[in-house]
Amino acid sequence: MPLHWTISHRHGLVLAIARNHVTFEDIDGYLTALVAERALPYRKLFDLSFAPAALSVEHVRRLADRARTLKIDYVLGPVAVVVGSDDAQAAAQLYAKLATAERPITVFRDITEARPWLDAQPLPFGRTPPRRRR
Repeated sequence: MPLHWTISHRHGLVLAIARNHVTFEDIDGYLTALVAERALPYRKLFDLSFAPAALSVEHVRRLADRARTLKIDYVLGPVAVVVGSDDAQAAAQLYAKLATAERPITVFRDITEARPWLDAQPLPFGRTPPRRRR
């Protein structure tokens, strides 16, 4: 499976890493899992820096449609997307523009910039997870 994720209910955090070519179905399955685990309001770090190719524009549009549909019934938390190529950055920025889910979505080229930004984002309902130990 090219997409792996970990959900920390204690910290209100989802870490997802793509290691190979990720398909629309892979990301759709990830979203389905977040719904089942009640993790949609959590902060999400989505690391695509190791994925060799970006999704097609059509698939990005379909994922944005899914996010807009999810926001009807669920509160969605902030997302930091880390990319490793210009194509992936363009796809992630298109997603952020189209998803319009009334939550912060920012695209980064470096995970060391993404994580502090994500940690600073408030969770819905005023929930503040414990600080990370360093």
